[in-house]
Amino acid sequence: MNLLPYDSIIIDALEELAPNNFHYIDSLLLIPEHGTDWILNLPNEVNADVVVMHAQDYMHISQDGSSNEINLIAEFQQTHDIKTLILVHWNHNLKSVNNTSINLVEFPSHSHDLVQDLIRNKDKWLDIVNNRCQTNNYMCLNGILKPHRKNTYNYLNTLNIPSVLTSSLTPNSYNFPKYNDYNWDNIGNFISLLDVYRTTPVNIVTESLYEEPVGIITEKTLFAFASLQLPILVAHKGAVKDAESYGFDMFTDIIDHSYDNLPNDVRWKSAIDLNMHILNGKFNYDDLLPRLKKNQEYLINGYLEFIETKLLTQLTNAVNN
Repeated sequence: MNLLPYDSIIIDALEELAPNNFHYIDSLLLIPEHGTDWILNLPNEVNADVVVMHAQDYMHISQDGSSNEINLIAEFQQTHDIKTLILVHWNHNLKSVNNTSINLVEFPSHSHDLVQDLIRNKDKWLDIVNNRCQTNNYMCLNGILKPHRKNTYNYLNTLNIPSVLTSSLTPNSYNFPKYNDYNWDNIGNFISLLDVYRTTPVNIVTESLYEEPVGIITEKTLFAFASLQLPILVAHKGAVKDAESYGFDMFTDIIDHSYDNLPNDVRWKSAIDLNMHILNGKFNYDDLLPRLKKNQEYLINGYLEFIETKLLTQLTNAVNN
């Protein structure tokens, strides 16, 4: 498998679509000293008809779908009279909530990097997670304790079900490395926790975004697919459908995902309450193993091609239109 950096894929496409007439910004977002909105790494001058900006993290989107960051990019396009401006971003279905004049191209570059790392390091994790031995019913790892994670952790902590349940504010009472949501060595974190992943059939994933109208699917969910686990997502509204749209089996015949579109204040708890039968082990894992292995196989051998093809299709449409 030829593993190309996403920057190379984007630049190669632009050289074909707009030869000698494009400007590519590979890292648009800068961390602010104060506040939450990103500082935008915008050039002073642009001498090209096609400008492509890669946002290397999620865009901040308000409940009404608006975004100060996207508004600034649209103003930049107008000020510099740019014919075609393309924003390559992470947020799933951003077009559905933000009606901007710029071209929005959805591409999870973080997942692209992660899956490439998983492929390069297969010898360090694949055989281990496939050698399964259940000792707990489910796992739920929580790093940075955002409100939805705190709510989920506190509620799960009241249940008398064998599990691996952690948060950044609790002592490490287990005989394995504590999940670290603060450094960016996601593969290293995953490998250090293989004994947890291979011994738990269900993963309650508390994703990075929850209250936002459009969110992202991160390594937290992808590691569940890699580890042959049933996924229950405490994430942004519509996250289950987003994962399905990217080619993954979400086991809707086994897991009650009707929580997926419920309001923010009840979605996290409903994800648990509707699936107590799953958390209590009232299903046959072995019967589901062929489908779980298909998710794992797709992650390793199909997912990259899917998102790269989707990226190129969107870029082509944006430039040609």
